[in-house]
Amino acid sequence: MAKMKFKQWLYTPCEQSELMELEKGIYYMPITVVKSKIDFMRNEYGAKINFHGFNHIFHNTSKQTIASGSIGVTIIHEDINQSLVGAASFFTDIYMPNYHFAATLKSLSIVNAFSNEYPQFGSLLNLSKAVDQVNANIGNNQKPMADVLMQKKMSIAIAANDQEAIDQLLQNYQFKK
Repeated sequence: MAKMKFKQWLYTPCEQSELMELEKGIYYMPITVVKSKIDFMRNEYGAKINFHGFNHIFHNTSKQTIASGSIGVTIIHEDINQSLVGAASFFTDIYMPNYHFAATLKSLSIVNAFSNEYPQFGSLLNLSKAVDQVNANIGNNQKPMADVLMQKKMSIAIAANDQEAIDQLLQNYQFKK
């Protein structure tokens, strides 16, 4: 059987066995799986994967600390030459007693860089669940859950230390704690 082209492999959905379930119907791909896929791209397809520009910041609010970070990823191969950016934000108390927040941010940002673009890394995994949640919240007059775009806006606001933008986002959206 002929080997699948690199770009075709990237756009092939991942296996269910590669995913972890956070809660019923909500899935994510662990960093260990992402790292093995990056190794696979390098070893099987000769792709060059470069990581650059990892930035992170901690924002202290009156009640909690928010960690936010981003990383750039460049994929170079004869089939594709692309730059990706992954970002992540979280309330630090959800990862306690783990105090390796920078490493956690880097891992989550790498996962998000690939998963935002390629089905092989789980892109659009939880889309139907997110739509159901937004519709349920709208029906109950609750603030909608922050989608990926709002989470990225929050990451940017935190990185820029823009308290007004942070407060506005917190006023209008629910962010998972």
